[in-house]
Amino acid sequence: TGLLLEGQVQSLHNAQGQRVVKSVGGSTAAVIHFIYDQAGRVIAEIDAETGVTTREYIYVNGIQVALVDDTGTPGEVTYFVHSDHLGTPQKITDDSQVVVWGASYEPFGEVTETVAAIENNIRFPGQYEDGETGLNYNYFRDYDPSLGRYVESDPIGLIQLEEALNLYSYVNSNPIRFQDQAGLQISFTQFAMEHARRKTIELRENFSQTIECYDCEINCVASLLPTVGVYEIARTYLKAVNRLAKDKVSREIANLVLQGSKKATLYGAGLATAHCVWTCE
Repeated sequence: TGLLLEGQVQSLHNAQGQRVVKSVGGSTAAVIHFIYDQAGRVIAEIDAETGVTTREYIYVNGIQVALVDDTGTPGEVTYFVHSDHLGTPQKITDDSQVVVWGASYEPFGEVTETVAAIENNIRFPGQYEDGETGLNYNYFRDYDPSLGRYVESDPIGLIQLEEALNLYSYVNSNPIRFQDQAGLQISFTQFAMEHARRKTIELRENFSQTIECYDCEINCVASLLPTVGVYEIARTYLKAVNRLAKDKVSREIANLVLQGSKKATLYGAGLATAHCVWTCE
């Protein structure tokens, strides 16, 4: 419960730590129920008194792209959300491409609304602005964008020295590159992860094409490639991508190509090494 000059703010959380009910105003409180998807994202707000779903949030690949309002008059209205590389809403437009909400942000998320024909509480990924407190609800912790810090310490405590120097810091003080969906752990942005996934698939396809080329009947594969070769280029490229690749398959693919590139560099090129291992450059 948060005590305010104008009343009270109360909240109810489920077993997963998600805020499922927010009540503002004491005896005549406005009560909102929040619905979440399996990834922990808010997908709907329901008016507790009427049971009407007043707002729905629509995501594609983890990024909010639209919201649907139902205020009763004139009924459901769909708006389109335009976000930055972090997934933070920058502008919201209606079906006539008119900007109905817009804002400018400081690096740590302090917002100045430039257009506010509709209300928008979504801020950094995983954060919901509570106008009553001036804080952003971030699942397990509340975030103060004016300070660029959480108002509660990291619940994991003093574990790693690098991150334990400040248990209240937000994404290691690098909000341009990282995000924190639940107030517990920093991660790359959804855009960065999707980019890494696409590049990993692309490199896997290129790797297969390279092997097919190496299966060709030629005297020496080195004659088809420059001295550095496709393997060397792929190895350099994958070192950068592998840091972003989180799933097991991507890592296995990356490691496989890296091993192949090292072998090709040391012993010659591809299957041709069986015939010209001592003569290939």
